[in-house]
Amino acid sequence: MGLLQLFRVAVCNGRNWNPKKVGEYMFAGFNSVLDETEQVPFERLLDQLEVSKGNPEFEVGMHHAELVFSATYGMTAQLEMAPIVVEARKMAAGLQEVSNSLQGLMDIPTDPDTGFRMAVMQLTVQKELESRFPE
Repeated sequence: MGLLQLFRVAVCNGRNWNPKKVGEYMFAGFNSVLDETEQVPFERLLDQLEVSKGNPEFEVGMHHAELVFSATYGMTAQLEMAPIVVEARKMAAGLQEVSNSLQGLMDIPTDPDTGFRMAVMQLTVQKELESRFPE
């Protein structure tokens, strides 16, 4: 995801794209790495959402996806008291230093919320991937 975002901003000059265009770009990017026989029409994904509602793993995943999305686009109030948000606030300062260093190397303006966004992703996506794929 990070590589797609970097490519969107640095190569496609997409820093100021509207959210719909960013979503379409990301969906196309994910589909481009799949074999043509594996590509999933967007409508089918929406149908799967309806079928999966109520499944506990799906509900946790949806909550995590909402947190990641809202943190990525600056819509998560850092004052929110959800446990993941509270923990992300604690981790944010250290990750912000790393982010500022990387952004400086790539000559990208620093973003004061990047550490918080990175923390939310580590506590949701990264944690889940590490639990499912420990090696």
